[in-house]
Amino acid sequence: MLRIILSSCLLCIVFSFGAGGVVLDEKGQPHPEVIRIFEIFQFNLGPSPSLETLNRIGQKEFLRPAKTERLSKESIEHYKKLCSQLSPQDQDEILDHFRRIGDIEAVYPFRKDPNYILIQGSTLSSLRERIMFFVFLVEKEKIKLLPNTNIIFLMGDRDLFASETKEVLLNPAPFKLRKEWRIPKVLPTNELDLGEFVWKQLDLPPALQKQTPIFVKAPKKPNAPRAQTEDCVTEFLKKHDVPEQSTFLVISGNPYVYYQKRVTELMFKKRGYGNKRFSVEAVGDATPIHENDDKFITIGILLDNLARTLYTEIQFLK
Repeated sequence: MLRIILSSCLLCIVFSFGAGGVVLDEKGQPHPEVIRIFEIFQFNLGPSPSLETLNRIGQKEFLRPAKTERLSKESIEHYKKLCSQLSPQDQDEILDHFRRIGDIEAVYPFRKDPNYILIQGSTLSSLRERIMFFVFLVEKEKIKLLPNTNIIFLMGDRDLFASETKEVLLNPAPFKLRKEWRIPKVLPTNELDLGEFVWKQLDLPPALQKQTPIFVKAPKKPNAPRAQTEDCVTEFLKKHDVPEQSTFLVISGNPYVYYQKRVTELMFKKRGYGNKRFSVEAVGDATPIHENDDKFITIGILLDNLARTLYTEIQFLK
């Protein structure tokens, strides 16, 4: 029987190019589009800025406040301040550069037959979107589910946000509710419980309804507000021995597709899998674009994610 593993939140010697958000070229140097994003803010980069230079500036200027969520009041104020110096033309140019590196549009798989499918945990609405993106890939035959395919949903310890209300929990719109689904006696209060809840609630194709998910639930670090992608991948690797030459498909959503791919690969490296051959590919739906006066939110989230991606690339050099 097809195995499905859900968890909150892989180094791959054989890297699969094609995931969104690639920030370095084949020589490990920052892409011109990435450098141009920094130049628009008029930072003192010097000639031919290195990955280390961009990372240092990104950590200082682009990261949202520590221990805040992407759409918290503090983060939105940070995005607004960051973008206040940008003209409308600057904002459009930044979005165009992010589109060029692959952080805006939907990303689809090259391989059709992965051994493992990792569906990254997220907020309630995003988790539903990721599951349905996975359904789309299956129905459109962009991927094949083989008898030995392992489907892994990665969920992490996080109290639900105020926006994840009872009404939102009970109404999966715009997606269809499974006819036979019944409201459980106790509704989820933590992301750890969202995976099973959403999987049972959504109207999935018959072939997927027959599958039995396995949930890998990642604890958060002490004093951390939530478990991160790295915690989720680590928890998975602690409990599952991955055969050599396995192929992985990470299902996320832009702008986080490439970032979560690289974090996954980095955790594989740290767990001692660097001497095995793995292929990790990541896919996901397009970035939601805030328009008009709220465009700064989209740009702020993209910049924050860029800083985290650059930091992850630095970790590979250590």
